Amino acid sequence: MMNWSILRERAPMWAPVARGRVGGASAPLITTGSSTDLTVDIVDPVPGVYSVVVRGVGENGDVQEATHTVTITDPPPTTQAPATTTTVVDTSPTSVLFDDFEGPDQWTATVTGTTNGSSATAELAGGGNPGTLRRMTHELPGTDDGDNSLTQISVLHLYNGGLWDPAVDGPLARLNYSEDQIEFEPPFEGAAIETLFVIVQNGTTYIAFINENNAYSNTTWQTTRVEGLTPDDFLPAPGPNFSAGGGPMTFGYQRGNTSRSTVGIITQHGIDNWTVELFGE
Repeated sequence: MMNWSILRERAPMWAPVARGRVGGASAPLITTGSSTDLTVDIVDPVPGVYSVVVRGVGENGDVQEATHTVTITDPPPTTQAPATTTTVVDTSPTSVLFDDFEGPDQWTATVTGTTNGSSATAELAGGGNPGTLRRMTHELPGTDDGDNSLTQISVLHLYNGGLWDPAVDGPLARLNYSEDQIEFEPPFEGAAIETLFVIVQNGTTYIAFINENNAYSNTTWQTTRVEGLTPDDFLPAPGPNFSAGGGPMTFGYQRGNTSRSTVGIITQHGIDNWTVELFGE
């Protein structure tokens, strides 16, 4: 077994090492231990050529001394990663159509399908989410033959407060749609209101589904929202023309009811915070 000690270095300058420094001839002992191997870790080295004297004292007291030359060079240059370019995508819509129904009525309601004398009305009323809402009523008379016949009504509601004209506003890339919806006093448990988002272009009505099963029956306010709608999301195919060659587009929603009951029913429902977010190309 060899007991070793690092005594000094012979060099023109100081060099930091593990657990201390080795200096000139008068430098103190900095590391001792017992091993057949000796490893000296140099921390933050100063470039240069160093002679390190290592003296080993054996178990019988004999002394052995060895001088080791250590050359320290500058570390290789650090490679700097190339600069990266971050593209910031503007997620703000180009235009927003919105109605919280607090102002004058800006809607046109048209019955597009009816059987057996069904009728509908729409008006502004209190009880919105919050404030004023657009309240709709569908009245469907009873059928003559129960399950073998039905009464039905569909009503198209179009917004008159704004549109998107690709020839003027540019091509449309996509759009988001949302509305708050509620049903009041359902005529029977599970009675549901058909609901669709609508675009009218060049006389054609295009529909997009916004609720599961295209209907809702909640008796407290809920918000439904769909994002990233493109022509492929509308029927009939191929959907409205969003390109610069497309005609002006007006927007709205559709409500409807169907009944096979021999007893007439009345459904009452509301909409609030109607919103269309339009993203130009």
